Amino acid sequence: MVNDESKREAFESGWSKAMSFPPPPPMPEGSFGEFVGDVGFAMVWNRGQLTTRERRMVILTVLAMFGRDDITRMHMGSALDLGDLTSADLEEMAVTIATYGGFPRGVAFNSLRQALVGERTPGGD
Repeated sequence: MVNDESKREAFESGWSKAMSFPPPPPMPEGSFGEFVGDVGFAMVWNRGQLTTRERRMVILTVLAMFGRDDITRMHMGSALDLGDLTSADLEEMAVTIATYGGFPRGVAFNSLRQALVGERTPGGD
């Protein structure tokens, strides 16, 4: 059995790889919260097979395809803030998403990219 401190450390490590808005929140509570903390952050983001950049690209693609622009925006912003992906990388992802997933999803993804880049740099893209 993993102790609470080990679980907290794994959650914080995963959070710091996934999100650019520190500090990590308190450990999620309840069964669903524990699942999200353990799997969504501690387990997934601390696995070694994929790089953080590769994992970020997979997650962004899945979120984009499901139309989860709210969560896509959080992960895309973190990707930019943490240096996992550049605006050019995200634009190339938009091209690929539009080609394989449909133009509306690619356009939505690119619109999020443009908005986030505009917020982060004077003069925008």
